[in-house]
Amino acid sequence: MDLPNSNAMIVLEHDDPTGKALNPHKKTGYLGRGLLWYWGVNETVDAMVTRRNSHTGKLQMLRVIRGDNGMPATPGGFKNKGESAKKAAARELQEETGVEVDFTGAIKVYKGYADDTRNTDHAWIETTALWKHLPWEIAEKMVPVAGDDARSAEWVDIEEFHPGDWHASNGEMIGRLLALWRSMPTMESSRIKQFLLADVVSLLHMPRVLLERGITAFASYLVKNFHAFMLVPHYLADSAMLSRFA
Repeated sequence: MDLPNSNAMIVLEHDDPTGKALNPHKKTGYLGRGLLWYWGVNETVDAMVTRRNSHTGKLQMLRVIRGDNGMPATPGGFKNKGESAKKAAARELQEETGVEVDFTGAIKVYKGYADDTRNTDHAWIETTALWKHLPWEIAEKMVPVAGDDARSAEWVDIEEFHPGDWHASNGEMIGRLLALWRSMPTMESSRIKQFLLADVVSLLHMPRVLLERGITAFASYLVKNFHAFMLVPHYLADSAMLSRFA
């Protein structure tokens, strides 16, 4: 998510005299390309990765603290030329958190204008936000480590959050993600079904250990993974949701 060298920003006090394409979304009052790479649209991605907290069952998301403005944000950055949104999301996530995730099958939560302070009247950011939900037994092994221009990276609860506290349009994106999450029982979406299946299948490890290794190994497994039982009500609720997609 490296930025180019800064161009001086000139306050725009009159109608555009340059003939350059104008920001169709918002008049910023600034002339020129500013801190952005290109005149006109600059394409970015936001990588939204969630899991259930293995102790509380609450929905969590990988969050970074930006190095440039100190605000919480989803991992993300500028797309490379010819790069797909899925590949860009995976690359930016790895660069900023050290976590590797395949965004195949991810849900597109948002695509459009990003209300970023770097936008000018001649250059602006449009982003694609992709959401990938991970099974808890995979996600809990992922320890984020801040990299690139992220000051810190960690899993945080997002079921109760304040949109205005987040960078650019991230608050709106998280709001859309939560709306999808909460409306799962009534959504006719095979991709949502896959999300829930990824969580529910986690419990299948328990009977497999019992059958393959015997009661002693199973007892040891339960001791080491006792916290998983705290999630059983959530998995049962997810199973009930799944039946609506049959």
